[in-house]
Amino acid sequence: VAAAEGFMGALESMPKEGSDIDEKIREAVGCTRDEMEALDAEGRCVLTDHRDFVLLNVYFPRAGCDEERFDFKMRFSRAVHLRCKSLQDAGREVVLVGDVNVAHQRRDHCDPYEGFDEYPARQWLDKFLGGDEEESSGRLWVD
Repeated sequence: VAAAEGFMGALESMPKEGSDIDEKIREAVGCTRDEMEALDAEGRCVLTDHRDFVLLNVYFPRAGCDEERFDFKMRFSRAVHLRCKSLQDAGREVVLVGDVNVAHQRRDHCDPYEGFDEYPARQWLDKFLGGDEEESSGRLWVD
């Protein structure tokens, strides 16, 4: 088993840091190189290669009411999603586990408020889980 810290972690079996894939993800997220490094610098992801699959164990940021942290959360989420897709595009099976730090559906929240479904992080998660073909990461088993 090989391991790397961060969603952009470079393992022997994966494209090396600074690759075209890294640049494509950075551009799609809309970050400078420094901003991308900041997204990946909080130690929120451990990526491990188990030969048959790549595991991403992720603790997504909490945003609360802080607009700057919300932007960070959304960029981080998009970058992790694109990393999963790049691994799948390279023929790898990908397993993502951890804490997404958002209540996905009304039944997941103790007191769903008016406008609950319009929260952008919730909409992103819905797309990531397969609600939008363009954003979906493929086969998913949600538990």
